[in-house]
Amino acid sequence: MQMYSEPLNDDIFVDFIHSVYVETDRDSLKGEALELTDSRETVYNSNRGYQSTSYHRGTPNASEDGLESIERVVESCYEYASVFLEKKFSASIHKMSWWLNVNRNGEFNVPHNHGRCDLMGLYYISAPPQSGRLVLERNDGSSYSSLYDNEPGGRHIEIDPVEGRLYLIPGHLWHWVENNLSSDPRISIAINIYLHE
Repeated sequence: MQMYSEPLNDDIFVDFIHSVYVETDRDSLKGEALELTDSRETVYNSNRGYQSTSYHRGTPNASEDGLESIERVVESCYEYASVFLEKKFSASIHKMSWWLNVNRNGEFNVPHNHGRCDLMGLYYISAPPQSGRLVLERNDGSSYSSLYDNEPGGRHIEIDPVEGRLYLIPGHLWHWVENNLSSDPRISIAINIYLHE
């Protein structure tokens, strides 16, 4: 005898990844990024390669460091993220910072999140084959459960980055980039977007 009926099913507490192609001259971006690695020391946060200091939208520091092309693509990413946030969350950007990551052969990013950052962006200037996948990991109570062991993407997903694409994800998600096995550098712009002070 059946003792149940009318089951309801709904996914709750879902995260997202959103991606768009941003048109630009990536050769200019790559040249500026590599020149910066020669003129400025690295900052070691999550990167076991080169990580620039943070730049803030609206300050002259990036131009002073010769990053005019990179600054233009960052502004395009800002404009796109503004539209995305307004449409999906009815939210607007309060402030934004960004930095460059350059990972040569054997270099990688360790697992980390972006703390209080609401939305994180990654724009790939250069992502040669075998230069390391972007890995996103859930960081909620599911990490203590076997419930999602057999569900594809249940706990983490791996993305082969595409040059010229901007990836937007919630800033609280744990993520890392695998070891660069290519002889060419993987170059990305990391962006932190805050909705409030």
